[in-house]
Amino acid sequence: MKKFFLLFLVTAFSLCSLDSFAQQKAPFPVPQISIGTAGTAGTYYIVGAGLSKLIEKNLSIRSTAEVTAGAIENVRLMESKKVELGMLTPEVADLALKGLKPFSQKYDLQAILPLYPNVNQFLVLKDSAINSFADVKGKKVSVGSPGSGILGSNQLLFDALEIPFSDFKPQYLSFAENAVALRNATIDAAIVLTAAPSPFIMDIESTHSIRLIPITDAELKKITGKYSYFLPYTISKGSYKSQDTDIPTLAAWKLVAAKREFPEEAVYQIVKTVFEHLEELQKVHPAAKFIRPDSIGKVKIPYHAGAIKYFKEKGYKF
Repeated sequence: MKKFFLLFLVTAFSLCSLDSFAQQKAPFPVPQISIGTAGTAGTYYIVGAGLSKLIEKNLSIRSTAEVTAGAIENVRLMESKKVELGMLTPEVADLALKGLKPFSQKYDLQAILPLYPNVNQFLVLKDSAINSFADVKGKKVSVGSPGSGILGSNQLLFDALEIPFSDFKPQYLSFAENAVALRNATIDAAIVLTAAPSPFIMDIESTHSIRLIPITDAELKKITGKYSYFLPYTISKGSYKSQDTDIPTLAAWKLVAAKREFPEEAVYQIVKTVFEHLEELQKVHPAAKFIRPDSIGKVKIPYHAGAIKYFKEKGYKF
């Protein structure tokens, strides 16, 4: 009888232990998440850092926002497995998938999250003689740092406008370098694609008045006719303290991507975490307000299976 009672206790304890183990949360599929962003003076890094903090806090894994040269480098960093996720511009994502310049191979990337519109901002100081793209001839114009999505975007824009880089003096500068160069008049203009308002432009405004050069209807038609992921966009009056009118320009929707081979469950948990804590993420920068379910369709490259699983579960259209 005593042996039977002991056997009963052991069996009951084992069953309880198994039930308790089954209820424990399965470990996250990867040990850490590194997100390729861009320079610290740009919106990419600010939003990427907010995203990283959200992941670390809610998924209980180590997560970091890595400072990089930008979208082009982020593609290569994902391929070499130095980062798990990369923030990309749509044109860089498209070129990477197709293996077109500046890439020499095809990259198997998929979207996991929509971000925000990457807004073309053609910046000069207030007293500049530049009033249009045609006026850049012979001028020193910053077009983005090597490896950045800004440089890739500008190459496409000028290609569509049939203005070769040889017509002006391209300067390959980062956000922070642009601010210094404009203040010191070592460049005549900076053309960037980033969220509006941009921290680096607001920083310049703390000492100098600026102007944003509008894109004409004819220029928009040329650009959007050749590259469909560029869309008309308006930088609203008052976005910057120096800006007293709406500025017509263009934009393209940024995204977060991963390699196709990245675990489906990891992507599912990341997307779920972001969409369930949107209010928290949207506080990090005004641009983060665009990270929401109705932005899913703005992304043109295929979504990862883990993201699709979550979207279908919630009934979101993509």
